[in-house]
Amino acid sequence: MPPMPKSLRNYAAAKTTSEPGVQDEAQITCPFCWENLTILLDLSLPDQDYIEDCQVCCQPIRIHYTSDAGTLISLDVAQDS
Repeated sequence: MPPMPKSLRNYAAAKTTSEPGVQDEAQITCPFCWENLTILLDLSLPDQDYIEDCQVCCQPIRIHYTSDAGTLISLDVAQDS
């Protein structure tokens, strides 16, 4: 198995139908087990950085995203070390 990168970038993974103040879904890939996961994002906040455990392997994933007026600008997923 090839070595896993420390960070994965997932741009424009969220649905574009969200309105400001509404949670929206995004598809990410766990940087530990490579499973595809669905997470909820609160696009009413301009910047979020938090840890969420993978739903499959239970490893801690650092999730950081930015949004503007309810639109996802960037989404970064990395191993929390």
